[in-house]
Amino acid sequence: MMTHQKTALLKDISKVGEFVAPQKAQEMITAWQQQEPEGVFSFLYGRHVFESILAVPHCEGIRVFNAFMEQEDQQALVLVAVDAAGKHILNYPVQTSEGMQLIDAPIMDFAVRCPPWCPGEGNTTLDRTTWRHTGNEPLNLEKAGAAITRKEAQKMISAWQIQEPDAVFSFLYGRDIFDTILSVPGCAGIRIFNGINEEQRQALVFVPVNVKGSNILQYNVITAEGMRITAAPLADGGIPCPPLCPAVDIWGRSL
Repeated sequence: MMTHQKTALLKDISKVGEFVAPQKAQEMITAWQQQEPEGVFSFLYGRHVFESILAVPHCEGIRVFNAFMEQEDQQALVLVAVDAAGKHILNYPVQTSEGMQLIDAPIMDFAVRCPPWCPGEGNTTLDRTTWRHTGNEPLNLEKAGAAITRKEAQKMISAWQIQEPDAVFSFLYGRDIFDTILSVPGCAGIRIFNGINEEQRQALVFVPVNVKGSNILQYNVITAEGMRITAAPLADGGIPCPPLCPAVDIWGRSL
């Protein structure tokens, strides 16, 4: 069970998270790259990843777990649906011709990481317009992110917590920020940047991308006064664990 304090802070899961100005987002991103020059700078997912999670019945947000891929010796992310109480939705009932059945909710991984998918110059500033791979494989956002099993997710999450016991284990975000970002015209996916916040801890920055994988920082809107340039939403402000962690269940402190 969540403590009373946690329950108060998580009163409306769907609203968790906030939008940040590009300058603030860039400061956080740059701070991570300077502090973790050998780390993963960003993770790119096609919009299908977020749509499939948000389509889970009673999904009010997404918890993003730090994870570790031992075979690649790299950080990864695992995305899981949560309900209005902040509880992970790992399965849900569906009425079929054979009666009610439990369906596994999607648990997503397999992002396109930078490096090696980075801007031509190798760093990851927000305003880069061309993102290139070090090899010859073309970018296909429809394949950027895929479902993994609960067992695979747990193994990766546990590996991170063992290797990085003093780091952030996960971040909780409400569905509103994802709905807003996905509504940006031309949005084909979301890039999640690693960042460092004012408390000198890891944070995540969410940025819409187009079909070429380039960040969308602004777009045109037709108004009564004519065409107007609008800044695209960039999101941060997730609730970190620790200190605000999900309840202990059969998956321990992770899922």
